[in-house]
Amino acid sequence: MADDAHTPAASVSTPATGLRPIVALDDAECRDVLSKQRLCVLAMVDGDEPYAVPVYYGFDGERMYLGVAEGRKTSVLDRNPRVCVTVSEPGARDSWRSVLVAGVARAITDVDERARAIEVMMHHNRRDDRATSAPSSTGPSSTGPSSTGPSSTGPSSTGPSSPAPAPQASPAARHGRGRMLIVERATITGRARRLPDG
Repeated sequence: MADDAHTPAASVSTPATGLRPIVALDDAECRDVLSKQRLCVLAMVDGDEPYAVPVYYGFDGERMYLGVAEGRKTSVLDRNPRVCVTVSEPGARDSWRSVLVAGVARAITDVDERARAIEVMMHHNRRDDRATSAPSSTGPSSTGPSSTGPSSTGPSSTGPSSPAPAPQASPAARHGRGRMLIVERATITGRARRLPDG
């Protein structure tokens, strides 16, 4: 459904299957999706083959920023900066909204512009309405392995204590080690399949 999901047509009807039509999102709805989500799929062209990876992004209502580590992504973008970014929002039952941002990724080198990009990334990804509680590492409700070693209730509790976890870098420091990108000359389009009225 990749190509026709974002064609210029106002809607794509599928009466034969009984599915609700896919409709176009207006600009405000596209920006609403970009504002509410935080994970995207960044698609690039590496030579003669496609290359796509999930990355976190930041959006301030007008501009999309991407924070990426140095590696294959940045090598590809150095050769061909054209990108297509997909942000999807699943809904109830089979409803969904999806937005494409097609443009050119430019590496931010200006100190002040980079600081602004990091600020947008941090604000977008650390908003209160996205806060989640970390699962408890004690008590019967813990179902996954502890990041600091075996449970203290198991036989290994009599052995040497586990080393303390390494300190985590601050978000700003983590962004400072990677590359900040801005998507320029962006074309934003969107499509959705909505739930029926009533």
